[in-house]
Amino acid sequence: MTDQAVTQLVPQLGVRAACEAVGAAQASYYRRHRQSPAAQCPEPIPHRQRRQPRALSAAEQ
Repeated sequence: MTDQAVTQLVPQLGVRAACEAVGAAQASYYRRHRQSPAAQCPEPIPHRQRRQPRALSAAEQ
């Protein structure tokens, strides 16, 4: 319901003012009306397979 109100007010007021008038969060409006697909997160690397930054090199071992 708030999305409809914001959408109707956007041409006259702009997104920020329309969201303020309705009491909706501007970020939520943009998130719901995103044109591009959401960014893909890379697969997490299991803990045992991660290289530890403070680990000794092969020469130091």
